[in-house]
Amino acid sequence: GEKTGFSLSIASHLSHYCGNNRRFSNIDRHVQSFFLQAKKESNDFEGLFEAAKKKLGTLNHNEMYGFVPALAFGGDAKLERIEKVKTIEHLIMLSQLSVLEPYSFSDF
Repeated sequence: GEKTGFSLSIASHLSHYCGNNRRFSNIDRHVQSFFLQAKKESNDFEGLFEAAKKKLGTLNHNEMYGFVPALAFGGDAKLERIEKVKTIEHLIMLSQLSVLEPYSFSDF
């Protein structure tokens, strides 16, 4: 919404989510602040992003790096298992592999 800032963070590889509902007086400023404060390290699963980028190249707007087969099928999170995948299709497939669970403090 234009006056609310509901967000849903999804960690698809863990099948977990965390929701947040806030009211903002200036949504544009908050969105800009979010992207300015985002740290790659907090979104870099197992520190594999740079290695995947070096191996597979830069992503197109509709792509992401994904584990193939997906981690939900088991196995280790290794660079050899990362491929460029279509974002929407991959996230839909991941959403069907296991039930999306809320984060709990015991996860950390």
